[in-house]
Amino acid sequence: MSHRKGGDYGLNAILDIKNQNRTIASIKRGSTDGYGHTSYTFTPNGETIISGGGAGVLTAYQRNGSKIGDYIGHTGDVWAVAVSADGRFLLSGSGDQTVRLWNLRTRENLWTLFHGNNGEWVVWTNSGYYASSPKGDKMIGWQINKGVDKAADYISAAQLAQHFYRPDIIDAAIKLGSAKQALAQAENTRFNLDILTGKVPPKFQIISPRSGTSTTGIVPVKLKIAANTVAIEEFMVFVNGREVTPPKIRKMRPFIQQHTKTIQVPLETGNNRITIRAKNSIGTTSVELNLQYAGASQIREGNLHLLSIGISEYPNLDRQRQLTFAAKDADAIYNLLQTQGKKLYRGIKATLLSDNSGTQPTKRNIEQALQQLGDAQKTDTTIIYLSGHGMNIGKDYYLIPRDAKRHGDQIDKNSLVSWQEIQNALVKGLGRKILLIDTCHAGNAFNPRLLKDSADQNIIVLSATDADNVSIEMKELGHGVFTYSLLKGLKGKADMFDEDNRKKITFKELDAYVSLLVAQLTGNRQKTVSQAGFAGFADFTFLQL
Repeated sequence: MSHRKGGDYGLNAILDIKNQNRTIASIKRGSTDGYGHTSYTFTPNGETIISGGGAGVLTAYQRNGSKIGDYIGHTGDVWAVAVSADGRFLLSGSGDQTVRLWNLRTRENLWTLFHGNNGEWVVWTNSGYYASSPKGDKMIGWQINKGVDKAADYISAAQLAQHFYRPDIIDAAIKLGSAKQALAQAENTRFNLDILTGKVPPKFQIISPRSGTSTTGIVPVKLKIAANTVAIEEFMVFVNGREVTPPKIRKMRPFIQQHTKTIQVPLETGNNRITIRAKNSIGTTSVELNLQYAGASQIREGNLHLLSIGISEYPNLDRQRQLTFAAKDADAIYNLLQTQGKKLYRGIKATLLSDNSGTQPTKRNIEQALQQLGDAQKTDTTIIYLSGHGMNIGKDYYLIPRDAKRHGDQIDKNSLVSWQEIQNALVKGLGRKILLIDTCHAGNAFNPRLLKDSADQNIIVLSATDADNVSIEMKELGHGVFTYSLLKGLKGKADMFDEDNRKKITFKELDAYVSLLVAQLTGNRQKTVSQAGFAGFADFTFLQL
């Protein structure tokens, strides 16, 4: 198979199909069907030819040159095509800056991928459901037509994440070979984009101060709130990722009327990235402001709220579910943070749920301990450490408590602790929120929703694994590899990156040290993953030595 110039424009308009150097068919293109052949390939069985052309043309042909049909979706020249070895899927890359996955036989577009030059990415179906990197969904959205005499509204996918962030639908589209079937089988898909013609996420803007320099440590931020068709239910205020929402704002009643509102925001010394987020039942809207402040920080370290959970024994589950060091790991983290934390935090409120000591890590005890985290204040830090088994059920992630029960061959969903409960416990309190997670001790136990939800809620995450590996326990270390590395780093090894000898460990130092040591100890079989939770992440002191 080869191309040659021809047609009215002198392009590679003719694709010759050959058998032993004998041309058996030629496919000629013109201005109405792609101008030329910019990319092409045979399917594995040699019976079908896929050819990409100009202006988004992507077509399947029989070996005799007759047209089978078009793959409709690209809007720019198609520069690359590839067919999977099993002949099920077609992948195409276009000048429209997207990569699309197709069902080769039905020609259905399963999903579309855009990867930004900043490392963020987003993949979506034609129905709007998507998966993304933590900030990738800010790169796509919808224009809402308001008529010929009014400017259209633009709503980003990030604003509607609570409805459309569905990596389970993206995954099912591949498994089923159909995005339509994946959507039909999915739960909780009743939200319709047509709703946006009359109901939209909150509308507001910061009118003062402007980004720049502040002369006061507590700055009044004035908001202009538009008339909203759906009541604003809550506001959240963050400074460099730490939630500082004033009590009156957290307890406000829902409203829809147009008005101005002033929020008193405390500043840290140096750069302050202020994020104000409003939420209603449709979605969320965030606005940002950057201020420099040279005075004494108005946000000093307060109390540490620590919940350490370790589950090694599962009496109701089979032998392969039992772990060796999870409870010991939780004990060690609890003891270390209690001891070292006194050097940084004003006070420590710590709870240990472990098979070895403290309170038993049952579902009831875990849920009760989570509820107690809600009284954290704006200067406080909340840390949850989890060690044990995690699992996915559908789109959701769960922690398996000690008393998890079986229902036939499956673990009873009602006996598990959902990620939503853990997230809600962190969101309920103010201050900085950190999740140290070592629960991915089995295949397919990692859930990308955990990282995405954490980023959206400004929760900082350091996880033992990513989606492609599991958390490893090593007898010779006496701990799980992740927690062993975490403990060594917190005892001082992570301070190796600190050149000015300040005897403190920052989050970035700890992340880098743990990542390197885990990879080294496991021969790259286990890789950690972290999520700072917000753009423009400002590093902070995790522990004082």
